[in-house]
Amino acid sequence: MTLLDGLATYLGNVIAAHAPAAHRQVCRPRVKRYWLQNHPVLKSPLSDSDTYPPPMVAVEASIMRRRGAPLREDRFATWAADVVTELRGENEPVPVAEEEPLAEVGADGDDRVFDVGLHEEIAHEHSREVNRMVKEPAAQPGIVSAHRRIARCCW
Repeated sequence: MTLLDGLATYLGNVIAAHAPAAHRQVCRPRVKRYWLQNHPVLKSPLSDSDTYPPPMVAVEASIMRRRGAPLREDRFATWAADVVTELRGENEPVPVAEEEPLAEVGADGDDRVFDVGLHEEIAHEHSREVNRMVKEPAAQPGIVSAHRRIARCCW
């Protein structure tokens, strides 16, 4: 714990040194039960974010402990650089693209017939779960049939 605490403190000091507009303060948000309530954070007038390094250190330590995975050498440096950029107010707004919905449920004009459509990434990456979504309802009383249909597009 002493080493993790030292690492979190060091990360906070590095971030503060590279983001001169940032200052340490106790987080007192207007939102009740905000997860950083009463925690020491780095705050900048150029950014809306509150920076608190201990969770980052705890997550990485937990990953290493549970998975036995080695820490990427640049993991903390990359995170700190991103935080410094945010605290300096240098982040450009990310454009929000109109995406297709991940799931859609519709009826085919009959109250007893439903069509559930899943985004192709979900259907591909979670194929077993999608198969279960078809198999389990098909075994329920009152369900006449359930099918998995793969939409194919022709260009």
